[in-house]
Amino acid sequence: ITMKKKLQLFIYLCISIIFLLNTTCKKDELVKITKLETGEVTDITYTSATVNATFTDLSGNVTAFGHCWNTSGNPTTSDPNSTVGGTAKKGEYTSNLTGLTAGTKYYVKAYAIDGGKPVYGDEVEFETNSKELPLLTTKEITEISFETATSGGEITSDGGSSITAKGIC
Repeated sequence: ITMKKKLQLFIYLCISIIFLLNTTCKKDELVKITKLETGEVTDITYTSATVNATFTDLSGNVTAFGHCWNTSGNPTTSDPNSTVGGTAKKGEYTSNLTGLTAGTKYYVKAYAIDGGKPVYGDEVEFETNSKELPLLTTKEITEISFETATSGGEITSDGGSSITAKGIC
């Protein structure tokens, strides 16, 4: 075979391979990876708080999402405290954290389970409100007699605690 024939065969072979690759192989699709951001903690009380998160990118493989939290830092879905949302949609979602302890620092992260693996947002910390002593006022004593008097009181703040008894002594 002459050099010219070898070159023609080589060019023909290259063109055939390129043609076959373009017609038989699908182009790789970009794989979407779930990304989320932990939002601000709001409506903090003695025993609850509200926290937001945002899905900035969302794959089609998210099976659960919400927030996880603890008191030691670096919360994960292995911690017993977490919320679980419904259908994941790109954009913002909110979780209500309940059963918290007053005057305690908490660490919270947004999470999503994507293809069986957890994906986390940044960690955010907050502290629940501390309980205080209840605030009371005593009403003026009236209708004073030899054996009786009339008075009363008003609870102006429960201090974050349940009032279990009240009265005048």
